[in-house]
Amino acid sequence: MKKLLILWMVLVAFASCTDRKDLFDSGRVKEEAKENFPIKDIDPDQDWNMMAVRTLDITINAGTGAVYTVKVLTDNPFKVENDAHVLAVADVKDGTTATLKFDAPSAMEYAYVMRQVGTKDCEVTVAALKDDKFVAAFGRSATQRAVSERAANITIDNLPAPGFTCPNDAEELAEKDITGNVRNGAYYISKNLKADKINFSEDTKLYIKSGITLTLNVDKIDKGTIVVCKGGTLRINGTGKDDKDFTLKGSIYNEGTVTINGDDFYMQNKEAELVNYGIIYIEADFELSAGEFYNGESGQCVSYETSIDSNSTDGANENKSSATWVNDGYYACDGFKVSSGYRLQNNCNLHLGEDFKLDGSDGKDVIFNNSGFIHCGGKAELENAILNMAGKSIFKTQSLEFEKSVRLNSDAGVQDKDKPLLLCVNKALYDDKGELTMSGVTYVTCGNDFFDSWAVSGHVLLVNATVGDHAQGCNPDYDKEEPSTTPPLAIFTYVFEDITTTTGDYDFNDVVLKVTAVNNGQVTIALAAAGATKELSAGYKVNGRDNILWSSVHEALGVSAGTIVNPGPSTLADMPKQTIKNITSLGDIAFYIHEKNNPNLRVYISQDDPEFQLGGVPFALCIPTDWAYPAERQMINEKYEGFGAWGEDRNSHQE
Repeated sequence: MKKLLILWMVLVAFASCTDRKDLFDSGRVKEEAKENFPIKDIDPDQDWNMMAVRTLDITINAGTGAVYTVKVLTDNPFKVENDAHVLAVADVKDGTTATLKFDAPSAMEYAYVMRQVGTKDCEVTVAALKDDKFVAAFGRSATQRAVSERAANITIDNLPAPGFTCPNDAEELAEKDITGNVRNGAYYISKNLKADKINFSEDTKLYIKSGITLTLNVDKIDKGTIVVCKGGTLRINGTGKDDKDFTLKGSIYNEGTVTINGDDFYMQNKEAELVNYGIIYIEADFELSAGEFYNGESGQCVSYETSIDSNSTDGANENKSSATWVNDGYYACDGFKVSSGYRLQNNCNLHLGEDFKLDGSDGKDVIFNNSGFIHCGGKAELENAILNMAGKSIFKTQSLEFEKSVRLNSDAGVQDKDKPLLLCVNKALYDDKGELTMSGVTYVTCGNDFFDSWAVSGHVLLVNATVGDHAQGCNPDYDKEEPSTTPPLAIFTYVFEDITTTTGDYDFNDVVLKVTAVNNGQVTIALAAAGATKELSAGYKVNGRDNILWSSVHEALGVSAGTIVNPGPSTLADMPKQTIKNITSLGDIAFYIHEKNNPNLRVYISQDDPEFQLGGVPFALCIPTDWAYPAERQMINEKYEGFGAWGEDRNSHQE
């Protein structure tokens, strides 16, 4: 009788185990799971896989022969708000191409590749995914050098040199004569004078010597030249009929101080010249449509708004541009707007209190050359424009907006340390219909990123650079630094439902594992939560061998069996951890959970589950980020609305 009782108990136990296995394998649990799963119309091709093993080919041609540390990142680490995490790290020797394999989100279209140049000097290039591969390079290729264009060097013919002196044979111009018809010749005044009109001949030159002030209350200077010597002063008060306007059709050469007061100051004649080696205060809006403006190395010019419309065409014939604006010194104004023109060049310091705008029309691009420092305190807008950046030029603006056709050229004949810098402090925007083409290589710093699809051209290197708003000189130094915070290793989140003999609630938090990206051939696994009442174990299979991570996830988290720990520890440092070594990819590891006393009924992510079929219900997921998993009894589609749409069409809602 005792033997029969023992035999009966063995048979019952065997039948019980067989029954539980049959429940799982027979498909009944899967059918119930499908009925209870919140997504009913699952894409028949849905495999629930969000991970991929990617390849990066990285080439370095810096000409140094050094070995550089290279990191593959998920985001631009220099953005003010970024989610940059390290997917892979490698040392790459200059002059070689290395191939890196790493785990990545399958939806990731761009990889950010960072090269450590110096102790605090980093550069980032953007690589686009093509044929399951990323390709990136540091150092200009022969092709890039060939297509690059140098910013034009605009010269002004017959430009008077500084050091103005009144010739010895000049005649003194008396107060009574200055308002009359002044014939050709050289003249000077010996005392302070005021005049309500002047009438110079074409070749008249009037010299204002040191210590002398000439005040003109006029609406225009038609002809002739006023030469303000060092220490001399010219004051012009506009007296236009409708507004207090002043129009220059003749010439003013200044090495002293010139003040122009009025509502508007016009240069509208191709013979007009304003040449400055001293100080000019334009207390009016400056409108240049014809003539030549030149601010020399020692020149300082301050105006209200500056507007340039020089009737240029496409820049093919320089004789069709009616105005020239060249700054070799310090030029400041509230706003700077160009609607037509291409003989425009800043070689030193252009300081704008508000906006900078290049606004051409279709077929008539504005062309602006910069080899100096432009600081825009507001927004820079470029539309139908070409911006040439040469040498170690800097363009700093609070925000940047590209619309329609824009070309950004950079001088490719310079060394790496002299690349131009485009610095947008806060943000960059672009019109969806806009087109940005580039040549050469430009450093770009932008508070909220530069456009991925344009940066991936290879003509942009993202850096973390700073330059002061009031930096002095034509080419102030700027520092390149590391990201403000060092990007951490990427985290991949494995979440499990304890669907063994019963269906789940699809909150995907019964067991949560946080797994680091592979680094030096190893990964770290952290136990983040145990949101189930069942006593569960967590393990993994690698190279065909089973390994236990935690025989009881509850005990590992310091609680008794059946006690829900959700949320679990808030930081990775506080979570129980294990390490797996000698692997190359997370694809080498099959993580799973099971009931502690029934190791044969395992729950895998779909791609590791030998019984999973396309279009079926997932019992576990791998989300390729440090994922915020749902609260207890909160279905996944309630926390993440896009999850349902992605489940119904795996090609949509890839984010």
